[in-house]
Amino acid sequence: MAINNVWAKEARDFPPDPVSGAKIVRLSGSSIRTENMYCDAPRATRDGKRVASLRYVDYLLSPAKALMCHDVETKFTCLIDRDVTGWPVGPAWGGSVYYLSGTILKRASLDTCTTEPLMDMARFPRCWQFMSVSPDERYLLYCATEDSSEETPFTVNSPTSSQTYSLIRVDLREKTWKSLYDCPGKTGRLGASYNPVTGGEILISMAVWEGKARQGVGMLADTMGRNAREVFRRTHHFCWLGNTGRFAGMVDFDYEKVAHRPENPDGELHVFSTNGTPPRLIPAREHLFYHISSSPCGSYVVCESLETLLPGPWPIVVVNVESGKHRVLIRDSGCSSGGDAGRQANPYFTADMRHVIYNADPDGVVNVFAAEIPQGFLESLK
Repeated sequence: MAINNVWAKEARDFPPDPVSGAKIVRLSGSSIRTENMYCDAPRATRDGKRVASLRYVDYLLSPAKALMCHDVETKFTCLIDRDVTGWPVGPAWGGSVYYLSGTILKRASLDTCTTEPLMDMARFPRCWQFMSVSPDERYLLYCATEDSSEETPFTVNSPTSSQTYSLIRVDLREKTWKSLYDCPGKTGRLGASYNPVTGGEILISMAVWEGKARQGVGMLADTMGRNAREVFRRTHHFCWLGNTGRFAGMVDFDYEKVAHRPENPDGELHVFSTNGTPPRLIPAREHLFYHISSSPCGSYVVCESLETLLPGPWPIVVVNVESGKHRVLIRDSGCSSGGDAGRQANPYFTADMRHVIYNADPDGVVNVFAAEIPQGFLESLK
C-alpha cells in the first residue's frame, strides 16, 4: 500500500553548466536533508524516469528516515514511506527498493510508489547494513555484526575495533537466511554486491588494516560466497562494469595533501579484470577521482573529482572506459564534501543514460540534483 501517492513539485531549474551546457535541475527542494543513495546498483527505474532518495527527519537525533521518489521528467516528488530504518538497497536500475522499517523488511516500487511488507527479521543475525539485491530479486545480502559491549562509535572501523562481520544471504522467497562469508580477523567493514546483470557472482569487499592505514580489498566469489579470490587491492571506491567481467576502481591517493601519490602521477582510476589481466590505468592527471559508478553497459563511468578541499570546485566527470577519454559534465557540482558521504556528489547514471543524478548542498542543505547529458556528449568520448 502507499501512504498517499500524492506528488508535489519541489524542483527548481538551475542555469546550464558553463562547460558542457548540461541542463541542471534540483529534484528535491526540502529544507531538511535529502540525498541520493550511492552504490554501484542505483535505486532507480528501468526506463530512467524515476530515482529514489532518503530524507532525514532529524539527521542528528532520529534514526528514522523517509523514502522518496523523484520523477526526472515531470520534476515531481512523492513520499513512499516515512519510517525507514537503515540503508535501503535494490537491484541495479530494477525499480524496486528493499529496506527495514523497524524489524520489518519491506519492498517499495518506484513505478507505482507502493510498499509491501515481506517478513519480520527480528530473529535474523543483527544487521549492520543492507548491501545488495540480486537482479531477479530472489536474494538480499546484508552485513551482520556480533554484539560487543565494549564497542563504541569511536572504536568501530578503527585498528583497535573488536567488531566482527559476516555476510548474510536472505532468501526473499523462502524467508530464510544463510551465512555465506565470515571476515578472517579484524576488518574495518565488510561489503558485497551481486553482478548487476546476471547475479551469478558476488563481489566481496573488505577494509583491512595495514598498521594505521585502512586498505580496500575486493574478492570475487560465487553466489554462495565460495572460492573467493582477490581481484584488486588498495582501492577506496570501485564498481562493477556491467557484465563485462571487469571492475573500475581508484587506488589510494595522498589523503593528507589531497593529491596524487608520487607513484601514481597520472591518476588513480584503474580497470581490473576477473581473468588475471594486470590492471589498466586510465590517465587523468588533472583530476583526483573519488566516488565512481558505471553505466548499465559498463562502457562509461561517472566520477566526482576532488580538485581541492574547501570550497571546491567539485567537478563531475564522465569517462569512456575503452578509449580512456574523459570530459567534465559539471564544472562544479556545488557539494561541500564536508564530513560525511551525503555531502559528496556520489553521482550515477540513469538507466537510459540521459541524466546523471548527484548530491549537492550549495545553500547548506543536501538535496538531489539531475544533470541532463547533452546530445553528442557521450559520442565525443569514443
